[in-house]
This record gives sequence, structure tokens and C-alpha cells, in this order.
Amino acid sequence: MRHSSFESATTRAVGGVLLAALSVAACAAGAVTVAGQERDELAPADLDTFEPSIKQRIVEALERAAGEPTGETIGELGLLLHAYDRFDRAAACYARARQLAPRAFEWPYYQGVALAMAGDIDRAAAALEEALQLSPADVPARLRLADLQLEQGRLDASARSYRGVLRDRPGSAVAHYGLARALAARGGREAVPPDALRHYERAAALAPAFGAAHYALALAYRRLGDRSRAEASLARYHETRGQPAPLDDPLVARVATLRSGPYEDLARGRWLRDQGRHREAVEALARAARTSPTLVQAHVNLIAAYAAVGAADEAEAAYRAATALNPDLPEAHYNLGVLRLSQSREDEAIAAFERAVASNASHAGAHNNLGFVLAQRGRAGEAADHFRAALAANPAHRDAHFNLARLLLAERNNGEALAHFAEAAEIEDEKTSQYLYYLADACARSGRMADAERHALAARTRAVAHGQASLVERIDNDLRRLRERSGARQ
Repeated sequence: MRHSSFESATTRAVGGVLLAALSVAACAAGAVTVAGQERDELAPADLDTFEPSIKQRIVEALERAAGEPTGETIGELGLLLHAYDRFDRAAACYARARQLAPRAFEWPYYQGVALAMAGDIDRAAAALEEALQLSPADVPARLRLADLQLEQGRLDASARSYRGVLRDRPGSAVAHYGLARALAARGGREAVPPDALRHYERAAALAPAFGAAHYALALAYRRLGDRSRAEASLARYHETRGQPAPLDDPLVARVATLRSGPYEDLARGRWLRDQGRHREAVEALARAARTSPTLVQAHVNLIAAYAAVGAADEAEAAYRAATALNPDLPEAHYNLGVLRLSQSREDEAIAAFERAVASNASHAGAHNNLGFVLAQRGRAGEAADHFRAALAANPAHRDAHFNLARLLLAERNNGEALAHFAEAAEIEDEKTSQYLYYLADACARSGRMADAERHALAARTRAVAHGQASLVERIDNDLRRLRERSGARQ
């Protein structure tokens, strides 16, 4: 059986609309000459909702913009608002900066990026077109405009823009990927034009960590009926998903450097944890907790992060800090339960998982792990109830399907077990070989020998692909015995 890994609390965005007084109309009207009045017009109404360190930076930027309203000072205020996802207000600042510095390329470019992020595609495309009048060779602007043209349904214009980039930068994976999308859109939902496939393949070859290209390639291969290539591309996607597109964009990188504070440390800590970089994750999450001691999500995530590096005492301290802020937070109890399981302290693990489901009856991970421990103790009926509760909360919970299937198989309920093993094997990753192996075993126990052999062969293919030598050996032995029995019957 399996139990789930640590879960993390959901990162909450900094709340509120940032600039209540600064509108597009206000920017277009021109700068107010009285510094104090301009400061009041630029000041966000909800400034106090920000973390103190972020608030101070915004106040300083406001003071500079109000005291000396230039393209640079108002543009820098826009950059700061952009960094904290206030795209509409950032775009308004960029519009004002353009009026004050009409020959500066960066302000219409940033305005286009911000408007695109705000969902205003038509105005974003217009701003990028104006930016390109100032700097026609800028590759990031050309690529972003091509993307927007594709979203607008201007397929011919988009394809021309991507081809123009490729004439200058034939090694641009982003341009190959974008051109493939434009060509594929011309072919309709079902068709995959050969030239689109060729550009998808080129994008994936040029940028092996470009997850979106691998996913698009997997879909294309699937539509063409090439299952083996589709599965290989999907596996590459799972390895690379979450990676940004390989676009070298110094101006947008400048925005990213402006973003700092506990919420960013929290987000970075979670990302580092997902990459398996646990010590770095601890550093980022601990910094978030120090900067904002009441940020409960940082403490919750630190329970898992400390446990991953073997720092059990620190993990327990993080649990105490989290529950002091919110005693009913299910993720905190869940993470403590996983820590206790790793320490073989099963009674305490059960208590922690029970607290998690008491706080949130739909916590699928806690139900699954509680069922896992109870099944280990021979309490099969209670365990099955928790596995079913996990699936009621999340019908796609893979471990719950697998754990329930094994329990049902032990009780000789082969038919239902088969259905749950099949659900567990539905997702394609490094675990699929094991789930298919159990599915083959369940089929054999049910007398479905042809299905058993088919699933065993599928499991073997995946086990070989993932270098799972011991599983390959077990499958080979089982296949040999299965064929011997089939031959004896004949």
C-alpha cells in the first residue's frame, strides 16, 4: 500500500485592488503639478493591507512619482505594481510614462505585457505594435505580439510574425512552438498538419525542458495514432511541467526582481520542495515565517520541509507554531501525521490524521493515510471506509484507488478490485508500471488470462523505460508462469 506525501497549504495572494484613485483617464489627463495632490491621487486606498516591507517600498515609489513626475518615476511605480500583479493599474502608470517619455521603448512594451496579463488582449496587441515601431527588431516584443495575434484568431498574421522571428533567430524554441500552434489552428481540432508537427518537434528538441512543447507534441502524436511517441512526450512533459518558456526577456526579468516578501518566499519554498531541493526550501520557508510570523501557510509548509531533511524537532516546532495560529488547520495535522508515520509512531499518526479529517471531512489525503495505517493494523473495514471517503472527496485520488483495490483483492472481491486498479493505472508516470502489474495480477486471479498477459506486458514496457530492473524481473517470472499455465490448459 501507499500513503500520500506531504501536502502544502494554499498560497494566498496579497489582497485588494492596489490603486483606487489612479485610472486610465487620470493618466491621460496629465500630471498634477501640486506634489501633495498627485501623491494622494496615486496612493492606493488599501495600502495598509500589504506586508510592512512591501508597503514601505510602495510608499517610497509613490513619493518619488508625486514629487518628481517623470516617465522614469511613474514607470518605476508601474513596475512595482506589475510585480505584485496589479496589472490594470500598472498599465495605467505605463500609459502615463509613455506620455512623459514618448521615445522610450520599455513603457509601451510593459504596457502591452501588463494589459495581456489583465486579459485586455486587443489593447495589449496595440501597445506592442506601438512598441515595435520604436524597436522593430526586439525579439521578446515580436514573440509576445505573435502570441496575442494567435489569441485574437489572426492566424495568418501570427504565423507571419513567428516566421519573421525564425528568420532572425532560427534556434528560437518559443517561435517554433508558436508557429506550430498557429499552423495547427489552421488545420482544425482533429487534423495535425505535417509542418505543425515538424515545428513542435523542433521546439522540443531545441529546449528539452520546454514542458508546453512536449505536451503539445504528445497531443499531436495521439491524434496521429502514434501511441508510443505520445507516451514518451507525455512523460517528458511530466518531468518538465512548471518550467517557464525559454524566452530571454530582460525587461520582464526586471519586474521579477522587484517582487520580494514573505509570500514570494513561501511560493519559492513550495516550488523548491516540488523540485526535491529540500534544504533550499527550508531556507525560503523559514525566511517567510521570520518575516511574517503570522503567515500560517509558511509554518504548515515548514513541517513537511523540515521532515524531508530529517529535522524532526524543527518540524514539530513548526507544527506548534501553525496550530497556535489556527488549531483547526487540516494541512498542519496531515503533515504531522506523515511525519509520525515516517517515525513509525503509528498511534500518533492516527491521532493526527483523525484531527485532519475532523477539521475537514473532505481531506482526501488524510482519509487515505488513515486508511493505510488502519489496514496495516488489520482493521480492514474501517480502512475501506476511509479509502472510500477519500475517493468521495477526490475521485481521482490515485493512492486511494490503489489501496482500496489491494484491500478488496485480499478479501477476494476481484471484480471491484480490478476497477480500482484500472483507475490507478490511468495516469501515465513512473508509478504506472507497478499499478499495471497489480492489475495484471488481479486479472489472473479472476481467470482473465489474456487480460493478465496484456497488462503485464504493458507494465514491463513502462518498467523498462523507467529503469525498474527488479520489477522487470518479477514481471518476466510471472509471465513465464502464466504462459506455462496457459499451455498446460491447452
